[in-house]
Amino acid sequence: MNETTEKWRTLIEEMPIGVMLIDYNRKIRDINKSAADMIGREKEEILGRVCHEFVCPRAQNDCPVYDHGKTLDHAEAVLLSKDRGDVAIEKTVAQIVMDGETLLVEMFSDISERKSAEDALQGAHNELEKRVQERTSELAEANTGLQQEIAERRSAEDALRNSETRFRHIAESMSDWIWEVDSDAAYTYCSGYVKDVLGYPTEEVIGKTPFDLMPPDMIAKVSATFEDAVREKRPFKDLENWVVTRNGRLVCMSSSGVPILDDAGELLGYRGVDSDITHRKAAEESLAESEANYRNIIEHIQDVFYRTDMDGNLVMASPSGLRLLGYDSIEEMLGVNVAATFYAIPEERDHFLKTLQAKGSVDNYEVTLKTRDGTSVPALVSSHFYFDRDGNPLGVEGLLSDISERKRLERELQQAFDKLKASYEELSIPVIQVWDGVLV
Repeated sequence: MNETTEKWRTLIEEMPIGVMLIDYNRKIRDINKSAADMIGREKEEILGRVCHEFVCPRAQNDCPVYDHGKTLDHAEAVLLSKDRGDVAIEKTVAQIVMDGETLLVEMFSDISERKSAEDALQGAHNELEKRVQERTSELAEANTGLQQEIAERRSAEDALRNSETRFRHIAESMSDWIWEVDSDAAYTYCSGYVKDVLGYPTEEVIGKTPFDLMPPDMIAKVSATFEDAVREKRPFKDLENWVVTRNGRLVCMSSSGVPILDDAGELLGYRGVDSDITHRKAAEESLAESEANYRNIIEHIQDVFYRTDMDGNLVMASPSGLRLLGYDSIEEMLGVNVAATFYAIPEERDHFLKTLQAKGSVDNYEVTLKTRDGTSVPALVSSHFYFDRDGNPLGVEGLLSDISERKRLERELQQAFDKLKASYEELSIPVIQVWDGVLV
């Protein structure tokens, strides 16, 4: 039974994700090593304290679980680390019943290297055995204490049995697939969540290898990385791999594991966890596509897209700015002050900013720019402020349109009108002019 208990405790303690057991007074009942490492505190400092001191501190009075009765599955949250401050985590909250009491299990992914707690657990077990042996030796000389030692031994066994049950419940309630493989990479243990992810019952997975579940083109990519880890007997984490479900659908998994070594240092296998990141991969691909489309628009836009910081220094410009202002590369333009460098009349920039601050945005505001060789270029600017996630203004962005051709046509039209007007005046014929819908 001790071997089984040790296996369950080791499984939870060494999982490369944080696990926290919380009662409905929001007090932390238990916590694994990974969670304590992420928080950056000793376990004793954490037990008995309110969970919001460490996880989702900003949600203390607006907790989706406690205050709104919701469930969380791979939700984004924040963990407060003693050493690193706010740490982004992905957490899942599950409800279990233990000894008639309803408890919450919080599970969150840790990007830090997962450290094995196997040695610590083995040390505690050895210490317990040592105490039992010492006590048994004493009882040989003092039989009067035999019954007391037997009672203590039974109490320890009950505690270990309860611990085994508790950790089994935690493992089975997690929304990640916990596994263990032997030295041939064949599964020797799988948590029940494998059926939710892949559609296979546990008994159908036992004996298979991870590569039996992958499409052929994925096996070569993953096996090289896995074989390197096996050869060096080292952990691996966040190893992305695509797996075929029982109904033929492809899902993307993120695998992390730690080696299992015997006393001689020989590799017995690996134990670890797989997380379904299919939705996250789809979101990443969609974001990458959107960014590519955005870059394509910026690179081919005819008008000039620009951004400045709050000090008026240029931080971004589309390639069309090179044609407008006569520069050879965008790098030459970045970092310079736009009022001093690109405005023929710097005061126009001040007036433009006052109008922008008053209205929040401007459309078709006429300014006079100057090229690298000093040539004046009339332009229309449409701009607004852009902000960070907290609503703080970072600078100004917008579009510049070259209206040199329009200005030339306006001048030619005015010149033609002036000639026509002069001709009519010589004939003493009144001239009526309509300009932009206005009688002049």
